[in-house]
Formats: sequence, C-alpha cells, structure tokens
Amino acid sequence: VWHQHQPNYKNPQTEKYLLPWVRLHCTKDYYDLAAILEKFPKIKQTINITPCLMEQIIDYTNGATDDFLDVSRKPTKELTKDERIFVLKNFFMANPSTMIEPYHRYNELFRRRGWLTDDSYLSRIEPLYTTCDIRDLIVWFNLSWVGPYFRQHNEKIKYLLKKEKNFSDEDKQLLLDETAKIISSVLPKHKELQDNKQIEITTSPYYHPILPLLIDTNIAKIGMPFVSLPDTRFCQPEDADSQIKNGLRLYEKVFGKKSRGMWP
Repeated sequence: VWHQHQPNYKNPQTEKYLLPWVRLHCTKDYYDLAAILEKFPKIKQTINITPCLMEQIIDYTNGATDDFLDVSRKPTKELTKDERIFVLKNFFMANPSTMIEPYHRYNELFRRRGWLTDDSYLSRIEPLYTTCDIRDLIVWFNLSWVGPYFRQHNEKIKYLLKKEKNFSDEDKQLLLDETAKIISSVLPKHKELQDNKQIEITTSPYYHPILPLLIDTNIAKIGMPFVSLPDTRFCQPEDADSQIKNGLRLYEKVFGKKSRGMWP
C-alpha cells in the first residue's frame, strides 16, 4: 500500500499555505508513482490518499499559494533583501546527494552558501549573490522537485535541465506554469488508472487521525501498558464518526465512486 499523506499546511487566517510540501510532492512523487504503472499493465497497486491531502491538491489546482511560490513568481530583480534571504535559507530544502549535488549549477550555489542558515550569516552573504544567482537558485529548487516522468517526457522541463544556468524570468515562469499543470493532473491520473482497474485507491478518516485515540485516549494503555496518559482524558467518538464520513464523502466526490477500503 503506497500511503500518500500530508498534514494540512494552510493558515486559516490568511488562507495561504505555510509550507510547500503538498505542491512539491505532487510534482516530484504523486504523479510519477501512479503514471509509471502505465508501462507495466499487468502490475496492480493500492494507493491510499488521505482526504486532507486531496483537499490541498484541489486547492492548489484552484490557485492556492504559499510563501515559496509567491517568492518564485515575483520578478527576481524586485525581490527585497528579506525575500532574497528567505530564498537563500529555504531553497536548498532538498536531499543534497540526490537533488542538489548531481546538478552542477545548483551544487555550486549550495557550496557557496554552505550549511549555515542563521539570519545574521545569510544577511552578510546575501549581497554576494547576483540577481542571476538568486533566479537560478529559485529555478533549481523548483526544478529539483520535478520527478523523472516529466524530466523524460516534458520538452519544456528537458529544455530547462539542458540550459542549466543563466535562466530568465520567462524560463522561471515557464517552469511554474508546467508544475501547475502537473499538480492539476495528479488526481485525474489516479482516477483514470482506477477506472482502468490498474490501481485501487483507498482513503482514511479526513485528517488522518489515530482513530482509536480520538475515540478514547485511555485505549493507549491496551497496546502500551506503561504509557503516560494525559491528565485529562479525551473521548470524542462523534468526531471520529464525522472524520470517517467526511473522508468517504470527499473520496466519492473526487473519484466518482464509493471507496472500497479505508485505513482507519
């Protein structure tokens, strides 16, 4: 069972996402893992997608944004000092050995910054980075989170990989447009494979809670007799019931049929 899940990253006060992991895992993993099965029609798979992940993918498809995406979209020469520091601090958040070091330009920028990420250090070195450096870093961060399927099959992605450096703002926008298309195709691709009976999609209670603990925290003693329990016992079986029903309802809305399985 491939288990695809993300917590809800949305700030309810701003309606903006605090972290980009739903968006980036859509471009790197979620589409690829399903689409590769088309090469192997005899292989069947089960993929579990949590409802709160479905909700966030739909939200991004409908134009949701996050701080990382806002900075990426802004013309690079218009970035403030704080925004440039934000890029230097956060746009190397990728596995160095597999997502940075194999790419000469990305690795060069990483080695120049080093491992230190405190704001005072980054404030000192920020002037050493040209507009082109910052733009290349923004492109490479987003590009490193694009999976193999699109590196092999998408001509625009292949063009950017081949260009490697000295990207323009037009190149950057090209990449962001292509990644938006990938995100919007994740759930339809899963539905297509499900309808073709190559995969089965299961789901979970809406926010992927540990359901027995939601019903009664004291149940932890059964599996872990020596565990320390909260002073205040938590018992919300009606919340558990609601999360199950809401999760199954969203699944049916997205995939056009009732779920045959649920990970409780």
